[in-house]
Amino acid sequence: MEKEEKYIGDMYLAAAFLAYNIPLTSVDRTIPRRQKFTFTKDCPLTIYTIHSGVVLAVQNATLDDIETNFVSETLLFPSNYPDAIKRIKASIHSDNPRNIHLED
Repeated sequence: MEKEEKYIGDMYLAAAFLAYNIPLTSVDRTIPRRQKFTFTKDCPLTIYTIHSGVVLAVQNATLDDIETNFVSETLLFPSNYPDAIKRIKASIHSDNPRNIHLED
């Protein structure tokens, strides 16, 4: 599997990536109030979406699949999403964002 990298500026989309266990590799804070989060995926990923009331599993999903379903409001968030939001907020103020991870 080839590594896939994604740069995003939306904190809540970043939390969705983190909730789906995509590693946060860096946070660019060079422009105040405009953080850029970098995520790198290097293993297969399954996400869950809802269409017409039916839950679907999307296997071998890409980072673009997460973003597309997030924007179209069809992405189902894992139960750890609220914690992921807190961790993304913490990464904005952390000296080492790689230490921001989800607990099992």
